[in-house]
Amino acid sequence: MVDTQQSLGEKPQTRDLDRYFDSLSQWVGTNLQINGTATLQSVEPTSSEANGFAGESFIIAVSTPEAGEQKYLLKRKPTKLIYFPDHDFEAEYRIQELLHTTGHAPVAPTYGYEADPSVAGSPFYILGFVPGEPTPDRPPFYAGGWVKDASEEQQRAVCVSGLEALAKLHSKTIDQLGADFLLRAAPGQSELDWDIARWDRFTAVGWRDEPLDLVKETRQWLEDNKPQQSDLVVSWGDARPGNMLFQLDKCNAIIDWDLVSCGEPETDLGFWLTFDLQFLRSTEAMGETPSLPGWPSYDEMIEIYSKALGRDIDMAKLRFYRIYAAWQCGILYARFMTMRSDLPDEEWATFVNEQAPPIAMMAETMSA
Repeated sequence: MVDTQQSLGEKPQTRDLDRYFDSLSQWVGTNLQINGTATLQSVEPTSSEANGFAGESFIIAVSTPEAGEQKYLLKRKPTKLIYFPDHDFEAEYRIQELLHTTGHAPVAPTYGYEADPSVAGSPFYILGFVPGEPTPDRPPFYAGGWVKDASEEQQRAVCVSGLEALAKLHSKTIDQLGADFLLRAAPGQSELDWDIARWDRFTAVGWRDEPLDLVKETRQWLEDNKPQQSDLVVSWGDARPGNMLFQLDKCNAIIDWDLVSCGEPETDLGFWLTFDLQFLRSTEAMGETPSLPGWPSYDEMIEIYSKALGRDIDMAKLRFYRIYAAWQCGILYARFMTMRSDLPDEEWATFVNEQAPPIAMMAETMSA
């Protein structure tokens, strides 16, 4: 989500869980007896080169007499460099468990949630491995990596598969899916009101002093133009191909559910389109010309998604949610920079200003 040519600073994933090995071993022996007695062999942090910044993820190797060694992903609620001030970690697990159990959308298999912080220093959950890799964030996939190296046909197929998986997620309402635990609005408040308030709290910790004027103006526009919501579905919250696992040209899993809530289908689609623009602008800021000849255009992506969903998209709502996503993107970026304790004020200001991507996208999407 950030300019990848700068230092990323410290990532939570680089930390270790050695001090918790014994308690984790006991937990694994009790809770992961999938094929007989399970024994924890190792715990290793995921690569510091992986996409994302907010999570603490570890690969655990577990052996059983019948199946030999199996690997799982342990995701722990962050304990340091708290990126999201509001993080419903249990809901993040519950939605993946529900989607996996029902088969409603492609997600990793779920193998248990632990709320007791004494086991691993913080609540955690276990996921199974799914083959595939995300589109790269560093460098942006428009600038380099396996998507850029793929054929035109494969590039298009990756985008189509991702959008079809997103549409499948949105093909049932919250009530139909049984995900009412994502309904968080207070009486008299809409779910959009709740979500914007969550991002207001994020804004409060995202800046060294106060938000830029462009951020305030965009926030006021959102307040003045809020649509009436209908047909609430699971809103993934971080809808982009960098949070999907692709095997060749097929989306095998939707990952990273830190921002899950409920919203309209246009909410996630708007986020997808805005972040696609962000990767274009980031590539240009690197002095390179974005070139993915097989990647669908803006209008084509809307058409692909709409066809998969089985209904037309409300274009007025889509514009609102694109601007909403641009506001979110600017806040995410500023929060990341504010957490960079190694950046002096002068250097911080060169990244966090109204002309810097992705903050400048607020003005761009407002004028479109």
